[in-house]
Amino acid sequence: MVAYLYALLAGDPDAVRAALIYGSVAGGIVVAIGIIWEAGWKLNIPTGLVVIGVILESFCTIKLFVTDEGISNSQQSVIRVQNDQIIALHLALLPRLLEQRLTAAALSKFKDTPFVVVSAPDSESKSAAGQIRFMLDLAKWTRSKDRLPQFDFRRQGVFIHLVFNSLESAQRTDEAAKALKDVLLHNKIDAELAYPVHRLDERGAEILPTMLPAVGPPCALVIEVGPKPLPKSLQVGPVIPADLRSNEMWGNVAE
Repeated sequence: MVAYLYALLAGDPDAVRAALIYGSVAGGIVVAIGIIWEAGWKLNIPTGLVVIGVILESFCTIKLFVTDEGISNSQQSVIRVQNDQIIALHLALLPRLLEQRLTAAALSKFKDTPFVVVSAPDSESKSAAGQIRFMLDLAKWTRSKDRLPQFDFRRQGVFIHLVFNSLESAQRTDEAAKALKDVLLHNKIDAELAYPVHRLDERGAEILPTMLPAVGPPCALVIEVGPKPLPKSLQVGPVIPADLRSNEMWGNVAE
């Protein structure tokens, strides 16, 4: 009881609502007692109507407060969701930032790993790619001069591709790719390992080795930097109609 009084005096919303409900019901009961007392405690139709009125008033008062509380909670829930979406949108609009000194130190054990960083044409992707490139330069990785296929950058996020050139360095380069992914994720940059890519010959055709040589040029990494992905709470998936076999086709581009 003392704790409830402290909460009421402190303006706690739940305590105030409970006090109002109890006060309204108690006020109705007091009025009814006064009327019946005035009538000499006789049980007749007027006093019966007073009793029924008090009961009905108390029920409606409690129901009104409960309904109002439900509406208030629903509105608060909507407001919280909207606030979360606003915060998520604000974070989505911020450019990706990469801490470079500590990350370079963590990746320096893979020094001399050949790499290429390519990015989408928008300024934010170019900035993120430049930060990754600077970090890898600081970690003493080497820039690869291999001819590589073009990327269309239709996917959002950072994708790390392996260029397998020989078995000698395949395991070390694979470990370097995983370490780079972990570093980017630790910096809140969406990254994942992607499919391998192949070098191009002088005519621009992919070199598809049927079997990797045991010794040869070191394997390389291609870091594909696409646009910054939206948070899941802001992603709206397209509704794509399918044929009778549930096959979907969409997003293809011809020039």
